[in-house]
Amino acid sequence: MDKQETYDILNDLYETYQYLLTKLEHTREFLDAASDPLVEFEKEKVMDIVSSITARHDEIEQNLAQITELAKK
Repeated sequence: MDKQETYDILNDLYETYQYLLTKLEHTREFLDAASDPLVEFEKEKVMDIVSSITARHDEIEQNLAQITELAKK
């Protein structure tokens, strides 16, 4: 893998992260302004999804730490 490909991948990652942040904001706004509150099943579904996202986020943080260390070499 060459340097330019690495930069391109990192830029794609950043753009994806920005997209995810936008999606999170839209979800937060939707849940905050919802006129029809979630029923228990829907709450559980939301919490399951959030839990899965959190686990993946932790994995991403570890990978980014590894990338940071590799870049410092």
